[in-house]
Amino acid sequence: MCIRDSSMRLHPNDKSLLVIMNSVASYLQSSFFASLLKKPQNSRCADCKAQHSRWASFSFGVLICIRCSGFHRKLRTHVTKVRSLDLDRWTSDQLDLYATTVQLRNAQERG
Repeated sequence: MCIRDSSMRLHPNDKSLLVIMNSVASYLQSSFFASLLKKPQNSRCADCKAQHSRWASFSFGVLICIRCSGFHRKLRTHVTKVRSLDLDRWTSDQLDLYATTVQLRNAQERG
């Protein structure tokens, strides 16, 4: 069943579908980060060891505090990419990249 009309404008059903897709994406993002925050190694900022790390460098696969996120942002995106766990909407590609970077970092730390 096609939900687009012949003029290719959004049909009301399309908007409902987008709302559902955005809700699912938000749920997946929040559950992904909730599982990360439960791990003891993620309870503190990777840079300064402050509590309440609610930012992530998906270039390095670490969680950081808001203060250190400012330092990372000053380094520019060719060095590190920083996103908020709460304020930013992450794409599935960004979540995949972050998860892969975390796995690689963990493998290196294990030796």
